[in-house]
Amino acid sequence: MNQEKRSSLREIYTKFIIGFTLFLSIPSIGLYFFVFKPLIQKSSEQTEANIQKLSRYLEETNVNLIEREDCQEGILGFFHYKNKNQPEVVICTNNFNSEDRSQYWNILVHESVHVAQSCNGGLLSNEEEFKYMVGQLTGFSMNDYMTIHGAYSSNSYETEVEAFFYENRYHQEIFKVFEKYCLNING
Repeated sequence: MNQEKRSSLREIYTKFIIGFTLFLSIPSIGLYFFVFKPLIQKSSEQTEANIQKLSRYLEETNVNLIEREDCQEGILGFFHYKNKNQPEVVICTNNFNSEDRSQYWNILVHESVHVAQSCNGGLLSNEEEFKYMVGQLTGFSMNDYMTIHGAYSSNSYETEVEAFFYENRYHQEIFKVFEKYCLNING
């Protein structure tokens, strides 16, 4: 084969590779812009709406929602009584990227479960429901289940199982739980 023919074949091959790559890329780009990006945006908007709604629920039950930047390392949030009559949910923005609204939402759900437990005067689940929660955590979030055993005292085991369960597996149900136990709606 002469040099001219090789050069021509190389050029055709190169154009084929570029064309084929574009052929594969355009649908991927289209999928991103017309399918995935709107879904991501809708999900992000829903997360923000959920945060706003749960924040209003806390306000309606006179629970202060506080963001702090001076929490102990590793603490993402907590629920406590500032004094005898003033409950607070504290979100520790110094220990995670607070721009990550999905993580913020998960922390808010977790701490709001503790608020609902306080409104109820104890656990939200019966014995069978609690066993189901433990099974779900060990099956789908062993890391969180191990965190409960390593980072929390044994007397908070049940309350933390419920909080992690709602945070990870059932977070949309926090509204119903909060309405039932704290706002006395459909209770």
